[in-house]
Amino acid sequence: MHASTSERQRKKEEKKMAKDRAKAHEDWTEDSRKARKDYEKEMGKIEEEFAEAHRKHADEPRKLERELKKLDREREKCEKEYEKEMKKVDKDRRKDDKEEEGVRKVLWLLITPISNQPME
Repeated sequence: MHASTSERQRKKEEKKMAKDRAKAHEDWTEDSRKARKDYEKEMGKIEEEFAEAHRKHADEPRKLERELKKLDREREKCEKEYEKEMKKVDKDRRKDDKEEEGVRKVLWLLITPISNQPME
């Protein structure tokens, strides 16, 4: 009797874990797609501003250089923001994955010495 109850419980937990994993993957896919879409939209705007600056300041090299430097800073800021967003998305994915969380806890227990001091 006990073995069959245990088997049912195991199957139930496996089914729940598979459902949770699918949901986490779906959320990760959606979040990463949204972040990529926002990034591409911002980069498109910056590219348009680059073209406009070239047209507008073609005969004024100093103004053109100043404008291009400003746009380069904007581009770098946009890229950093995108990287930050993707790190957040990956962190959320790992947080939502219960199986991976369990494995990390077990590995932490295996790696951490009994004295809780770092190994030399």
